[in-house]
Order: sequence, then structure tokens, then C-alpha cells
Amino acid sequence: MSVGIGLGLQSIVNNLVSGIILIFERPFHVGDFIEVAGKSGRVQDIGIRSSKLTSPTGSEIIVPNGDLLSSHVINWTRTNDHIRVDLALKLAPGTDLETDLQTAREQIQEEIKSSPYTMPNLPPEILLNDINGKDYELKVLFWVMNIRQEQLTKSEILAGIYRRFMAHGLQLSS
Repeated sequence: MSVGIGLGLQSIVNNLVSGIILIFERPFHVGDFIEVAGKSGRVQDIGIRSSKLTSPTGSEIIVPNGDLLSSHVINWTRTNDHIRVDLALKLAPGTDLETDLQTAREQIQEEIKSSPYTMPNLPPEILLNDINGKDYELKVLFWVMNIRQEQLTKSEILAGIYRRFMAHGLQLSS
């Protein structure tokens, strides 16, 4: 019976010791956005036995401190709240590689630079990612100032790019 109790207490002691190490080492703070073991969220509480995260969907995730100490933790906001966003856009068939592609790049760049949520000192990268027959696929990379506004910024920029493309006679492919 004492062997069973000893084995049961092993994980509890592991989590307690890990909690103490986390409190002193401080690899993340309350408010940081972290990712661990496929789960991500904002740190709400760092306790002695476990830590609480709030996921982007609003659910509360309780992670044992032993898992936090033994797993790879990605801290997205340790030094800043910036995040790089990738967009993939396909230009419709019939797009002229020389003129339309240049116009598309200019319009994408203007839309990203006009957003109040993107990093003004880091210019976007607009790369020709793939040519598939008459389709041209662009890969757009830009930085968002606050990880909490990633989805909002992406949505607004995509809508703005679509409006700009329509105004210049450019079409996106599905």
C-alpha cells in the first residue's frame, strides 16, 4: 500500500517542485501568450501545482507545472507582442506577370502599410511563391504589432486587398 501511495504522490511532488522552479526561474509571466504541448493561451495564473491558461477561444486550460517544466514552451510575448503573419493569395488566370503582378504587389503593400495594426518599420515581403499554369500564387509576410489582434488584422487586410484589387481590375483565384 505504501508503494502505491508513493507512486501516487510522485506526480504531485513533481508538480510542486516544478511550480517552485517556475516561480523563481520565471520563463513566462502572467499575461504572456505561450504555447506548450499543442495548447496555447494567455497565462492567467502560475500556481504551486498547476498554471492556468486562457485559450484564444476562451476556454481555460489547466497545465500541470511538471508538464511546463519538461515540455518545450514557446513564449510569443516574452520580449514583445509582435507576430509575423503569412497570407497566400492566388491571382486569377489571365493575370499578366509583368504589369498585373507589379500592380498587385503595390496594392498589397499599400494596404498593409495603411493598417494601424502592422509594424510600420518592418516592410511587408511580397514573394512570388508558385506559378501553376496561368495562376500566380503570392506569399505575403508582414508583422502585426499585437498578437491579440492577429486575426482582426488579417481579416481587415484581406478585405482591403480585395477592394483594392477590384478597383484595379485584378481578380483573386480560388
